[in-house]
Amino acid sequence: AGPPPDFCTEIRPILELNCLGTCHGDQMGYPNSPPDFRLDYWEPGPQHRRPDGGEGLPGIKAKVDRIKARIFDQPTMPPNDFGIAPSAAQRSLVNRWVAKFGAPLGSGECVLGVPDAGAPDAGAPDAGRTDGGAADAGPPVRFSTDVLPILTARCGPCHTTNSSGGLSLTPANAFNQLVNVQVSGTCMPAGTPRMRVLPNAPMQSQLWLKLSDNANKCGNFMPRTNPPLMPLSLISAQQFSVIDRWIRGGALP
Repeated sequence: AGPPPDFCTEIRPILELNCLGTCHGDQMGYPNSPPDFRLDYWEPGPQHRRPDGGEGLPGIKAKVDRIKARIFDQPTMPPNDFGIAPSAAQRSLVNRWVAKFGAPLGSGECVLGVPDAGAPDAGAPDAGRTDGGAADAGPPVRFSTDVLPILTARCGPCHTTNSSGGLSLTPANAFNQLVNVQVSGTCMPAGTPRMRVLPNAPMQSQLWLKLSDNANKCGNFMPRTNPPLMPLSLISAQQFSVIDRWIRGGALP
């Protein structure tokens, strides 16, 4: 009974938390991860074409039966060593989406051929606003659906395939290694903000300081592996704004 599960708000967040990172996203470095399909887009678009002009790897649309089989029927995904797994209710939701309704895309507002980084701000990123400013209007920014895809795209392989600085940003670890977690011991000079992410306080969050290249940051600005070599606030004002709004809105999971 009831309407089909919504792909954008119910199904895609499950896949993003449990299937992307270094497995079925733009990085495929997880042990034994199959290199022949991706689950960070519905189906390949022009930007996913191979150098020879051929179509990119199949996406979610072509793999719905496999998704259902591996998440619900067997279930063998994600693997036991991944460290995070869907709940029984989430597995059942995926099964219902496929088996009962035929895996509808629905409105598909979140599917643009590439992972959605969240709705763009109406204006410039709020890098200059003090902590006392009000959070942006609009729906709350969530880590699993809005922030994690940005970290996956921008922070690898240093913090996805590897754990540079003791920080792992794989889907299994990212939230719990960021929110209300102290920075590493080498990043604690007197007067320096001590938390990687302190909810509601971007100026006290090293993630925000590093992504904006704020003078109070510890160490280098980030990211350091994506050309051009500049902080995220200059590479993509939209993506930086999403993370800014997430922290100011309470750093929700």
